[in-house]
Amino acid sequence: MGGHPDLREEFPSATDPRHNNNVPERYSTRTNQWTLLTEHTTGYDRIRDEYQRLHMLPDGTVYFSTVVKDANRVYEPYAGQFLSSPVIAPPSESVYHHGSRGTSVLLPLLPGEDYRPRVLVAGAPKARVIDLGEKEPFWRATARRDWSGEPPYRYHCTGTLLPTGEVLISGGTETDGDDATRQAGVVLPGELYDPGIDWVADTYDKSGAWTTTPPASVGRHYHATALLMPDGLVWTAGSNGPSPYTKDEETRVEIYWPPYAGRPNRPTIDAVSWRIVYGRTFDIVTQQARRIRRVALLRNGSATHGFDFDQRYVGVSFELVGDDRLRCWAPPWPGVAPAGHYMLWIVDDQQRPCARAPFVHLSAASVRTTAAACGKTGTLSLRDDLFPMSGKPSGSVGRMIFRLQRKCLT
Repeated sequence: MGGHPDLREEFPSATDPRHNNNVPERYSTRTNQWTLLTEHTTGYDRIRDEYQRLHMLPDGTVYFSTVVKDANRVYEPYAGQFLSSPVIAPPSESVYHHGSRGTSVLLPLLPGEDYRPRVLVAGAPKARVIDLGEKEPFWRATARRDWSGEPPYRYHCTGTLLPTGEVLISGGTETDGDDATRQAGVVLPGELYDPGIDWVADTYDKSGAWTTTPPASVGRHYHATALLMPDGLVWTAGSNGPSPYTKDEETRVEIYWPPYAGRPNRPTIDAVSWRIVYGRTFDIVTQQARRIRRVALLRNGSATHGFDFDQRYVGVSFELVGDDRLRCWAPPWPGVAPAGHYMLWIVDDQQRPCARAPFVHLSAASVRTTAAACGKTGTLSLRDDLFPMSGKPSGSVGRMIFRLQRKCLT
């Protein structure tokens, strides 16, 4: 989706005048083929909005928290079209409508709510949340932000999910415009948004709350970025400099320490399988097993223009099976958690995340991955086919997987 095909400034002979590539494409890993879909925007959207904020929902559809055809809409990527419902009136604040001026975050997906999706947008004095599990979803204002006066705008801010389920909003500028104007209005304090989750019941139970954090040393706006690291700290970098069309971009890196970072006795993960399979159990070995209250997978981020396309917080169901062992259930299907690499977090009864999250890889079951997990080596004669979405393998490949699992994993 999106992109910037207008190259006339650099290549005068270019003929594509679009600022936004409005023709989506779909890639198939199985066939190694690209499919061009139908143009999805026209008019103003077609010209302007090359940085759409998209979130894949647990049912495999894609939610646009930026405006398309005057509304927030849900896209069906297999049919290549927007659904007729829901068509959602966008927030009243125009900062959320187009481009990279506001940020958008998919809030934690909880198994206790069957992974019901909610989205936060931030950047205007009023931040807003939408519950997409409602029959007729609409944007609600969050609790008032934690400022003594009127909360400022945060054009071009970034949002980062933390292992506690909170969202760090960092950077941004009160005044949009050229780089000198943006630099003059940078907002140095960060903000933490607590989305209001009852972690015992594993459900959302209130509207959430904001806390202002100490100011950063470096002001950041357009082209800034922020990423969660395996120790729970947040790496912040980038931003244009104060002068337009120069090469004085911000090169300093600054690390944000969330409130839990300096606390002693954070739990540790001693062992866990590096490969996790949809719908299957896996064990975490930790000496603090009896004190752990949450397990979560946080997908590794990839951020640009005030938006982290990849970050995702997926709660994991678990039970205590020994003084040093938790048995966990992997997410059930790729809509909840796309295949790929994640950081695995545990959080104890004092709200302390583990001192370092290991990287794990989530994927579907296959002959090849099952054999690797069992320590079997050598050439495999069967194709490395995946389980279908239903989780029920078929044919000789499926039977071989089950035989391997019975022999090696049980």
